[in-house]
Amino acid sequence: MSQGMVSCSGCKAEYDASGYDPGDRFECPECKTIVTVGGAAPAAAPRASRPATRGNTGRTTRGNTGRSSRPPMTAKMRVVNEAVGMGALDPGVDPRAIRRASQAPPPVTDNSSDKMMYIIGGCVAAIACIGAIIYIAKQPSAEEKKHALMEKKAAAAAKEEEKTKTAGSASANPDKPKVHVDNGWDVDAAIDAEVQKTLAALKSHPLDAEYAATAAKLLKYGRSVIPALVESWPKVDPESADVSRRIVDAATGRGLPEELFVDKLKRLDMAMTFRQWWLTDAGQAAQLKSEEEFTRRLTGGAVAVAPNPGNPEKPVGTPPTQNPGGVNEIKKPAGGVSASAMRRDLPQHLSNIARGTFEQREEAKAEVRKYGKQVIPVLIEALKEEDTAMCRVANDLLKEFTKQDFGVPPGEPGDRPPFIQKWNDWWKGAEASFSM
Repeated sequence: MSQGMVSCSGCKAEYDASGYDPGDRFECPECKTIVTVGGAAPAAAPRASRPATRGNTGRTTRGNTGRSSRPPMTAKMRVVNEAVGMGALDPGVDPRAIRRASQAPPPVTDNSSDKMMYIIGGCVAAIACIGAIIYIAKQPSAEEKKHALMEKKAAAAAKEEEKTKTAGSASANPDKPKVHVDNGWDVDAAIDAEVQKTLAALKSHPLDAEYAATAAKLLKYGRSVIPALVESWPKVDPESADVSRRIVDAATGRGLPEELFVDKLKRLDMAMTFRQWWLTDAGQAAQLKSEEEFTRRLTGGAVAVAPNPGNPEKPVGTPPTQNPGGVNEIKKPAGGVSASAMRRDLPQHLSNIARGTFEQREEAKAEVRKYGKQVIPVLIEALKEEDTAMCRVANDLLKEFTKQDFGVPPGEPGDRPPFIQKWNDWWKGAEASFSM
């Protein structure tokens, strides 16, 4: 038998005992015989117990070598014995490993449901984050929101204007063109056409006397020209918009920064802002500058106004005295007033009456009355004004001064000649005896 080998005494099978200490035991897997490592004889089968007789204690006297000596059981032997009891048959296996393997495994906790909940929660959070990012990315910028709001306001204003025009023309003759209704911001088609023509002529023109004279021609429309100029800001090219800005600035005295007219969106914003101011009490009371003041503001004082042939000491368009309310007060010179001066100043009075406050209207009416009977033919001529509001003011003054009533003048200038002829016919017969 080779060194380190041990044989079974029952079946003579040999096993490798190099992993055991002398005295260790294991059960032979072939014949179930207990094999002792170290060559010791197999344990004898236990003898049948005999009944003890009196005087015989059955104890073996000390020194009796007939009793097989049993070596002390070490910790390793206990491990082997327990392993054998559990059916460990291979002596080549470490008994400690057998014992560890024989122990019950720790309980396994099933965390699959918790993991699934974590996965679902993570997916939901990821989807929510992606949705939030998409929502934020699709939100319009502050500039786009502002542009959309201004377009919405402009559309609402256009709708309201169309509604007003439709209501005003519902009772009119369908064969006649629509009557221009002046609500403070209406844009007359004829005035708008003249404005566009003027802007096209001046956008590439140097800022000289001819520039000022061409722009000053628009002042004949009075306040009605301002809406047409302002509404053109977002519609025309930047150069034409700047010409319109200069004219509005010089005519109203309302400061308009040049840098805000480069971008179309900013021009639209300025148009909306100016419109809101124009429709307030302050805007309604504001009057256009005189031709001299208009030219000075437009050209920065570089162009002077030509002298008045009728009065060399007073240039044409000399600005009237401004009262604290901002309405032009045109004083009658001592010794009377010339017909040319009266014709020049009367449109300003009519505009004050049409759009001023109560005090301003009464003051302008008193100034017109001071002209005496010579103002009657001038008022009759004022019935030709394209500004419907000023035409109606002239008619109201005629009725008040003359106590005559020929009805309401038509809205369109082309329809007024028959109406104006009634006043002219009356004046021819009443001029000699009429007094105010």
